[in-house]
Amino acid sequence: MFGLGADRGERGWLTYYPFAVVNSHPTPTVCVVVNVGFDGPLRNLALRWGGALAPCLRVATYQSLLVRRQVPAATYVFSDFERVPPADVDGVLTLWDTLRASSSAHLVNDPRRVQLRFQLLRALFEQGLNDFNVYRADENLSAVRFPVFVRCEHDHGGPRTALLTTRRALDDALDRLRANRAWRSQLLVTECSAEAGDDGLFRKYGALLVNGCVVPWHVIASPTWLVKGASRVMNDRTREEQRQYIADNPHAERVRQAFAAAHIEYGRIDYGVVDGRLRVFEINTNPAIGGAGRHRRKPGGRQKTDPAVNQLIEAFRALADRCPAPGAWIPLTPRRGVLPSWAYQGLRLGQSLLTRYAHRSGIR
Repeated sequence: MFGLGADRGERGWLTYYPFAVVNSHPTPTVCVVVNVGFDGPLRNLALRWGGALAPCLRVATYQSLLVRRQVPAATYVFSDFERVPPADVDGVLTLWDTLRASSSAHLVNDPRRVQLRFQLLRALFEQGLNDFNVYRADENLSAVRFPVFVRCEHDHGGPRTALLTTRRALDDALDRLRANRAWRSQLLVTECSAEAGDDGLFRKYGALLVNGCVVPWHVIASPTWLVKGASRVMNDRTREEQRQYIADNPHAERVRQAFAAAHIEYGRIDYGVVDGRLRVFEINTNPAIGGAGRHRRKPGGRQKTDPAVNQLIEAFRALADRCPAPGAWIPLTPRRGVLPSWAYQGLRLGQSLLTRYAHRSGIR
């Protein structure tokens, strides 16, 4: 199956159809391309807010596109780069080049230019946009400023250590983590830049970039330096901060600057603010966007959306409209070697799942 479209049935369920069927009606669409096994965030996004994005949002996998002979014209957003199996890298680059040469697709996130976690954080430090540095574990670590934590370069499992305050503690942690072969070549040492507010809470901000529009999305407050949704503190003050953040979008220009430095045109940035300056933690090109707290039920079952949702919906619709030739088809050259398409996709599924589960251990 090339991708998924969705229509809401009488009972409110989403029914999925092959992309080719949905696209038989030339409606401009955004197709976000991910890896096998990682299309959940986009499916959840299509389900939110009464299916407002379902007419224009599709999700496809690199592995399904690489075996097709043609695809419909659309706005194609390349994402999820850190999980592309090495055997598919050349195919993904060729797919980008083919779509770009066709003049029937609008493309977002050039895979040759996008900077992943290490490259992005190092570049932001060197450009003075971040005040903390990041190191590969096999680099000279004599200049590291403590405290630090260790994480893997290409996963989304969070830090693999608590905050480390001495070189001895760092060396011991690296020795222990190197015992895991899946992590050995991916270990990053990151200096910690965080500051609690006057209420003792640390805050992490999240904003989306879609079609050049910065959409302020959330403020998460937590009693720990590692700000995660599970430890989120909700009270009158944090709710008002969230409302004010969405209304004012106070960091829009600096967020655009960070996205430009990363050569990323679609994604979600996570950052903090210390002494009035942004500290960028990462930019995720396949983020979970449709959070459970983003809509509420009115009496009678109608959904109430907030300004951030409305901005996001309009930004996606505008991005879909950038497709230059809706209804056209773009020829491709299938890439699967000697394997049939089903076997090729199955092999890549196994590789993707192996990558996923190799990085699922908690902090030790």
